[in-house]
Amino acid sequence: MSKHNKNNKNNRSNGNSEDFKKKDNQQAGGGRKEDTSEYVYQRDKIKEDLTIRKLNWTEKQLSLISLILDKETKVVFIKGPAGSSKTILGVYCGLMILKDKKCGEFFYIRSAIESASKSLGALPGEIDLKMQPYMAPLEDKLNELLPPSQVKMLMNDQRVKGNVINYLRGSSLHNTYCLSDE
Repeated sequence: MSKHNKNNKNNRSNGNSEDFKKKDNQQAGGGRKEDTSEYVYQRDKIKEDLTIRKLNWTEKQLSLISLILDKETKVVFIKGPAGSSKTILGVYCGLMILKDKKCGEFFYIRSAIESASKSLGALPGEIDLKMQPYMAPLEDKLNELLPPSQVKMLMNDQRVKGNVINYLRGSSLHNTYCLSDE
């Protein structure tokens, strides 16, 4: 029972039936309650229609895709050996969610495997060049599932982006499909 329903139940038991009828009337369409929640920025949904390549999925993969794309699903954890299609399934579902306009962005999160003697800061070049090795699996899967022009469009428009988990502290991701790999 939701908090709202508990409060309504309490109102009934306190003999406050007139107030309760008024609230029920408002919620039933007699008048809408004003939304006083804080505004949270959400990026507009993608306008382009994505052409996602169909793959020959197994029965188990199809049931996983169905689970991920179900509107009631909030979080899914997938465990399996290397080569069991975890990443491509995650990328495929993310693209389907973007295409169906259920979210505005796709964010790829990867763990940074660093040696004790070198960190990301020790690599030469700009931040994009430093992140490129970590984002390679995402780019491979995007190229496998979409035409090159659509991959370029998603990257240029920053609809699909990623980062190493070590550098996400304080990040806010609203209306975003997140894929955390490895």
